[in-house]
Amino acid sequence: MWLYLFKRSLNPKNNILKVTNKMLPNKNMDLEKIFIPFNRGENFSRIDGNGLGLTLVKKIFLLLNIKYEVYIKNETFNFIVYLK
Repeated sequence: MWLYLFKRSLNPKNNILKVTNKMLPNKNMDLEKIFIPFNRGENFSRIDGNGLGLTLVKKIFLLLNIKYEVYIKNETFNFIVYLK
């Protein structure tokens, strides 16, 4: 379940883009599933979309050989992109 409080930051020194989003506690969150096409979380009825966004992002990153990292820490979803 997501809250609509997110931050983004760019560290030009290290070429890192970081997007974070505060979450409500969700023990069922499976990070492996977020890249599966049409997979929606428990909050799908309250958020527009079709479940393709992160699938496309992952494919683009793989094609362009862009490294990224996804993890949850302290109820915050973190998506880090290592830019070249």
